[in-house]
Amino acid sequence: MARLNERTLHGRREGVFLVFAGLFLGTLAMLKQPEITKFIPLLSRTSGEGWHWGQWGG
Repeated sequence: MARLNERTLHGRREGVFLVFAGLFLGTLAMLKQPEITKFIPLLSRTSGEGWHWGQWGG
């Protein structure tokens, strides 16, 4: 695997940081809404059965 130069590495780190910061702030904004009282499972994994999409509104 080739080494990345410092500028490319910094750009990738900055991109990852912005994605995680956006997810965090988006989650905080959603949880401040009075209608949202619990987390909605978007994707879950059960042992032996693989990945399943979550149930909305239930």
